[in-house]
Amino acid sequence: MLHLVAVVICIMLLSVAIAEAQELTAVRLRAMGSAINEELRRQSPPIEDALLAGYLTALAERINERARLPFPISIDLTRDAAQTGALGLPGGFLRLPLAALIKAPTERDVALALAHGMAHSAAHHVVRTDLASVPIIFPSHDRFDFPRQRKQEEEANGTATTWLEAFEPGNGFEAAQQRAREIAEAIAFKPKRKPTLRRPGESR
Repeated sequence: MLHLVAVVICIMLLSVAIAEAQELTAVRLRAMGSAINEELRRQSPPIEDALLAGYLTALAERINERARLPFPISIDLTRDAAQTGALGLPGGFLRLPLAALIKAPTERDVALALAHGMAHSAAHHVVRTDLASVPIIFPSHDRFDFPRQRKQEEEANGTATTWLEAFEPGNGFEAAQQRAREIAEAIAFKPKRKPTLRRPGESR
């Protein structure tokens, strides 16, 4: 009997230790993601819009009912005109291009972009990437051409698809998409031109 009690106590203590380790990991990942996101925000300030922020947050929360990430989801809407995939940073930080809303045929496409980014965040893929190459990787995160990154993309695609198996469209997609288009027009949403080299004093 005493032996059984000792085993139960050991199991309880182990469970507590595991829970504390997971919490510490979640806290550290959140701090890491926040630091990276703040640097990206400094380089490229996100779009601030209450309607879109509310819509995307609610959509991410619906996805997280299935995903169950151990941290809150924070979404920045970026001005990227070319890419439509969300960048998933550690700790639940996502960066979603405005183009993802504008070009999405349905709400499920927006949900898939968010779920894909959340899957990368859940799997700590940025953490497992050589941070020295982060400034090079981030601008083209959905066009990886390396075996590890291709594998990570496949994993994220599979996870995101699983999370959205029972996804049902909600309200607000049409209004959010219209608002995204209005913002795009207001900020002259166009791909950046490649810089051209000119000799000193040479006119365009």
